[in-house]
Amino acid sequence: MHTKISSNIIKTITVLFFTLMSFSSVLGQSNLDFSYSGTYSEVTLQPGTYELEVWGAQGGGGIYHYGPGGKGGYSKGVLDLTVSETLYIYVGQKGFQSGTTNTAFNGGGAGSRDGGTNIIFHGFTGGGATHIAKKMGVLSTLNSFQSDVLIVAGGGGGGGGNYSYLGSGYDPAGGAGGGIAGLAGAVSTASSYRGSGNGGTQTAGGATGVQSNSTPSVAATFGLGASADRNTADSAQGGGGGGGWYGGGAGSFAGGAGGGGSGYIGGVTSGTMSTGTRNGDGFARITELRGNVTIVASGVEGADINNGWTYSDGLIKVGSNVSINASVIENYLSSGDLTIDARSITVNSPISYTGITEESNFQIIKLHRCKCFS
Repeated sequence: MHTKISSNIIKTITVLFFTLMSFSSVLGQSNLDFSYSGTYSEVTLQPGTYELEVWGAQGGGGIYHYGPGGKGGYSKGVLDLTVSETLYIYVGQKGFQSGTTNTAFNGGGAGSRDGGTNIIFHGFTGGGATHIAKKMGVLSTLNSFQSDVLIVAGGGGGGGGNYSYLGSGYDPAGGAGGGIAGLAGAVSTASSYRGSGNGGTQTAGGATGVQSNSTPSVAATFGLGASADRNTADSAQGGGGGGGWYGGGAGSFAGGAGGGGSGYIGGVTSGTMSTGTRNGDGFARITELRGNVTIVASGVEGADINNGWTYSDGLIKVGSNVSINASVIENYLSSGDLTIDARSITVNSPISYTGITEESNFQIIKLHRCKCFS
């Protein structure tokens, strides 16, 4: 069952307390957090400005004599909406030992599998990517709809190794996910024979570790980390590639580590990406940003009061920086008091108001009905 949230209703309770449906009702907070669930979440956002943040999942490994999984990446950026928009959030799953379920949610490739049925002898998957898009679907299904993808954080590659101790250097770490290109899996210090996968880039999936008779059972591509070869001729097992904008390559079946998947910020503005920041499952956050407002007695308005703003039941939420005439504000005071919610508020006019209330990341002012201007 996926999660569906709507932000259609904005109601003023008092000058100090208000509820934004789909956002936290705790004063001073206006963000939505999304943890891994194995499915998607859906949210409808109203016009305004939002910060999107996503963290990819860590690759599997780090137990027995397998190298640690690569950490997931981080991406953030700003989304400006002039109309309401429904977004779909897919949070990546941390890597695990491949068994009856071979791949991690949202693109983490499978590790190689031992010929036996005991899961402890199987390789680890890469971590899944985390993404936010305007179209429903795990990332690998959106290749023909790339323009609908807003932001992606790559997952880390799975570590290579084995359940039993094979000697020093047989447990290479998975490559970190995220950034313009995910990192390659660490090279085994025991033998170059056990090649590790490369990281995904902005245009191609990472290559799987080079080894005789070692080709990925599933190659890395858009939204999908490579799955390691099922060859069972070696006692060590390779790690899967991390999911991402383009997935990482898998480690060779003989114990190579998987590469990390890449990130993406092409659907947002002011975007940044980091490589290797997240342990465990992925994560996503949407934060409502507020602009600055200056109320002036006269002068040219910086923007129409309804352009990028949200108004409902006596509350204006400022979504962009603007200076407005107090006489325009008075149009909204005809039926009573008016509350404005912005990042910062300056009043340079004789309009009647209650003192500005400082909160953690915004300010609230209550303007009183009056006839301050003829």
